[in-house]
Amino acid sequence: MESRFALRQNPRPLDLKTMIYERAPGSARKRIAIIHPGMDVKGGAENVTLWLASGLGRRGYDVTLITDSFDKDLWSADLTRDLKVVSLPGPLVPFRSKRLLRWEIVLFLAIFMRNVDWVVGQHFPTYSWATAARALVGGRWKVLWLCPEPLRRLHFDVTDVHAQNWRSLVRAGVENEHLDRVAESRTKIRPGRRRRMDRDRRLDQESVQLCDRIFANSEFTVGNIQAIFGVDSSVCRLGVPFPADRPYVHGDYIGVLTTLSPLKNVHNTIRAVHDLISRPGCEDLKLKIVGDGPEREVLERMVAERGLEKRVDFIGHLKDKDLAAFLRGARFMVYCPVDEPLGLVPIEALAARTPSVVSDHGGPAETMANGKVGLHANPLDPESIADAAERLWRDTELTRRLGNAGNDLVRKLYTLEGFIDRFETMLFDDAKRRGRRECS
Repeated sequence: MESRFALRQNPRPLDLKTMIYERAPGSARKRIAIIHPGMDVKGGAENVTLWLASGLGRRGYDVTLITDSFDKDLWSADLTRDLKVVSLPGPLVPFRSKRLLRWEIVLFLAIFMRNVDWVVGQHFPTYSWATAARALVGGRWKVLWLCPEPLRRLHFDVTDVHAQNWRSLVRAGVENEHLDRVAESRTKIRPGRRRRMDRDRRLDQESVQLCDRIFANSEFTVGNIQAIFGVDSSVCRLGVPFPADRPYVHGDYIGVLTTLSPLKNVHNTIRAVHDLISRPGCEDLKLKIVGDGPEREVLERMVAERGLEKRVDFIGHLKDKDLAAFLRGARFMVYCPVDEPLGLVPIEALAARTPSVVSDHGGPAETMANGKVGLHANPLDPESIADAAERLWRDTELTRRLGNAGNDLVRKLYTLEGFIDRFETMLFDDAKRRGRRECS
């Protein structure tokens, strides 16, 4: 089967004859459509989408990825080679109208997904499109919201508690201007934009109520879903790919792997490094940052202002094979975002026997037991990050012990095959049991 990468750069008109998802005669394979709004960037949710689609495809499911745009070069050929990709339709009118475009997408999905069994949506509004399309044509497909997190710009009063209230959670004198910018963007909203946000909140609330199942990535996310939507969800523990197993290596740098955005909070890691280099035993410390994003210029300016140019290296994006070597070569990672729902980076690092300093709240604190497989720090306070980092930088035995114990944990709980097993069991076995109860 050849891959089809129909990208949004060349939008095509709706062709009702070619876009219907036809059932092969006599086929009993489950047909699954996975919708993601845009696969032209590579983050945790995008990786999960590809891992899930590829894993289900290997197990015989008929899987199609529906997306606005797809950059196959961001992932290995093994993941994309046999993947069926269908692009969402481009605008049919010369003027911009988000509402009209939404209904074009809903119409497209209503026709295309006629013979699909399950539709998996991740980010808003994908599950909204799926439920609206089902209502439009009386479709029989089930809708699963595979929730990485509720949309933070709509529900920040629940999702961004630490970011909004950071001053009450740190000692006097700490600065977090990057979080102030986030809070200001959330609260100082023009009337027109506020009306659109209110409309999107209502749409989100209505759509979530119509989902047949909701899988969350952590108990932290389960709590947020309950607080926002008043509905129950189940944790489907994710998994990560494993590099070839090698003995623990005591690396010579601190690693950071993340999108460079305000809530990922690399600002405080740089402040922590500035503090660390003046401490005994940390004079030769170096920081390597993999990733890119809107805050890169701000972070580079912070590095220059503190004279850290020879200590901090901005690497940008890495291919998967180079990323594995980066994780293996780090003495430890620092992953201290604010209000993070899960965070795959510390789990991926432990697959390479590299421990992490992680945030003391949210998903990272849930997956990385403090003192057992990683160390916790208050992400709002650079001194707290520096204290935890100093322990791992100076204590070789502690770093080795956490890395090896964490590797055992990840092999037990966070493999990709284990993730696909859980997804299958929770979706299909539980659905059968629920159906039997409804019929009894």
